[in-house]
Amino acid sequence: MQYHLTAYALLPLCTAVVSAMLAFETWRRRSDPASISFIALTVLVSIWSFGNAFELSSANEATAFFWVRIEYLAIVSVPVAWLVMMLAFAERRNTLNSTWIASLLVVPLITTAIIWSSAAMPLFWREFVIETLSPLTVIRVERGPWFWAHTAYSYLMLAGGTFILVRSLVSATGFYRDQSLALLLGAAAPWLVNIFYVFDLIPRAFPDPTALAFVITGLAFSWAMRDAGLFELGPVAHREVFQQMSDGVVVLDPLNRIVDLNATAAAAFELPSRRLIGQPFRQIMANWPDLIDRYSDLLTSDEGTTTEIGIRVGEELLVYDLQVTMVRGPRGKLNGRMLVWRDITALKQAMARIELQNERLENQALALQEAKAAAEAGSQAKSVFLTTMSHELRTPLSAMLGYTDLIQYDIAENDTDALNRDLANIKIAGEHLLRMIGGILDYAKIEAGKMKLDLQTFLVQGLVVEALASVRPQIERNTNRLNLEIAADVGTMHADPIKVRQVLINLLSNAAKFTQSGVVTLRVWSTTDCTSMDGSEISAGQAASASRKPAMIFEVSDTGTGMTEEQLSQLFQDFTQVISSPPGQIGTGLGLALSQKLCNLMGGRITVESRPGEGTTFTVVLPTQVVA
Repeated sequence: MQYHLTAYALLPLCTAVVSAMLAFETWRRRSDPASISFIALTVLVSIWSFGNAFELSSANEATAFFWVRIEYLAIVSVPVAWLVMMLAFAERRNTLNSTWIASLLVVPLITTAIIWSSAAMPLFWREFVIETLSPLTVIRVERGPWFWAHTAYSYLMLAGGTFILVRSLVSATGFYRDQSLALLLGAAAPWLVNIFYVFDLIPRAFPDPTALAFVITGLAFSWAMRDAGLFELGPVAHREVFQQMSDGVVVLDPLNRIVDLNATAAAAFELPSRRLIGQPFRQIMANWPDLIDRYSDLLTSDEGTTTEIGIRVGEELLVYDLQVTMVRGPRGKLNGRMLVWRDITALKQAMARIELQNERLENQALALQEAKAAAEAGSQAKSVFLTTMSHELRTPLSAMLGYTDLIQYDIAENDTDALNRDLANIKIAGEHLLRMIGGILDYAKIEAGKMKLDLQTFLVQGLVVEALASVRPQIERNTNRLNLEIAADVGTMHADPIKVRQVLINLLSNAAKFTQSGVVTLRVWSTTDCTSMDGSEISAGQAASASRKPAMIFEVSDTGTGMTEEQLSQLFQDFTQVISSPPGQIGTGLGLALSQKLCNLMGGRITVESRPGEGTTFTVVLPTQVVA
């Protein structure tokens, strides 16, 4: 091969170098899918320009013809590379696949085969003459039919890519607009020059200037990469975003036929997109007729809306947020509807768990408030109890000390009658003090779990008489009448007599305390109890069985003040007096609570019935045979 140096070859040679540098720089930023096709384009431009530089420097026909063939390896491929790059750059990447790109290369491959085949070359060039016009080598050709087929195909590829770029340019802003303008300029310069050359609008004395126009292409592309962020700030592919959305999207025409949908929607319908496009939406939704019935108005309304829909799949309820948006033209004409749905099942489940947790927290807060109130009430009751006890203890002690002084005086005066009265009062005060202290100690033992039962067999009537003797003075003090009713068949019981007597004394004392000029009645009878000791009913068969337990019933009733339902609910609480004691008769608030605990300890129970102004009745049920 023979060459001669010429300054005219430096310009395409510089273009080849710049294009190669662009390809190298783009390779370093190849994360953008469009960058690969851009690399291919710049490499082909570099080959074209490099071949053109050597064509211009060729000293004979054989050398020039070789480099022309090298150039055409790039010339036939540049338009395809341009179209592929524009598709990748302007949101049409879903159309790019190896089969489709291979089909685009069929015409370039045929053209290359014709050019490199001596027998077939007349189809492309009927005549090929190289003239050396110092210092340039100029090719004179007569074009064949395949040349025009190749040219038409190449221009079609260039026009398709440019059309896509112009569409993107219309809606592009900022850096993206600058990128599109630079690419458009870089493609338009060599294309326009080539049109002028192919259609003999440039004097034939000049060589093909298309490769020289690539100087403008290189400068435009370089600016796009350096200053406009090409392949660093590439436009978002809206179509790819649409297809990759996790939300299902369906676009309907005015007749509610599917005109577009994304992959998520197609997966929900379990059909490929190509089979869904054009189908009536109601037909596609035939598997969910209840949804069509419930939400049919959404497909006929002229207004957009947002709602929630539920679909049961097996035992699981799936919840979706559905948004229907009207698609309107420039003059407000309805062009269709867009349905977007999002799976919010997990969100609803999380919200339900949060609501349940909030409800639990509210209940716990209420329970804490109630516990706090109960603790405060208990603390207040204990404070009242301590105040009352200090007074209760001080009163009999003061009386005992006072009567002691009187005894000393009576002894000095030898007044025997007065001395006996004082000693009797001291005994009464001492017994009262002993009962209070004993009640407090018994309560403390029960609370500590240290209370023991001293079980004995005793006559019930004798124990009742003893209890009445202890409270008779208190009953008579309020001008009350005592009524005792004991059944004839009442005999003995096996229990702790002290505890039973203590319960009766507490109940009779309360009845005497809150009754004025009335009647206090004590009834006693035995029975084969047909009710369990905790008050729950049992069947007649069970009552007739060997498990029937005899019971002793003690009923204390009065015609006193009575109690309300609210007072009854607080009756057996520790340290609590639901009714204020009459003047001069201060209670401790432990009597009824202690009586209930003693009954429970012996396997029995105590119940109460009362009405305001009609009196109160306490009923004690104890087993005839208490078991330790």
